[in-house]
Amino acid sequence: MTQDRLRRVVGPVIMVSHFFAIGLIFLYRVDGKFLPDETSSTVAITLPMFAVHTTTVIKYLIAHRLDGPRRHARVTMQYAAVSVLLPLLFVFSFTTAIVFKGRGIVFSDFNEFATVLGTLQTLFGVYVGMVVTSLFKGN
Repeated sequence: MTQDRLRRVVGPVIMVSHFFAIGLIFLYRVDGKFLPDETSSTVAITLPMFAVHTTTVIKYLIAHRLDGPRRHARVTMQYAAVSVLLPLLFVFSFTTAIVFKGRGIVFSDFNEFATVLGTLQTLFGVYVGMVVTSLFKGN
């Protein structure tokens, strides 16, 4: 797989999944599953890392808005797998936590839910950040 193709896979996955997660939070708020203070706290926990990743992808897309010669630099299969799987695993686990909270599954109270979200952000934030930075910063 080329680096350019990997960018075209990972970038949209990151952006769409981030907006989906935020939308899910508000959907649960409208449905009465999240209280107003829980909604604002969950968004406050969620937005910083999502904003950093999405901004990095969008800045790259803007900087490379003209269709020029394609880069044919091939990436290793391990790098491609990590670049796709880490963001997907993060989004899946983060979204699952939101769904579990929204449906009243697993979490005994909001503090437990917030702790899990913070832990997931910490666990995956560094690694997903490394992937996003390596793909979308620079050339």
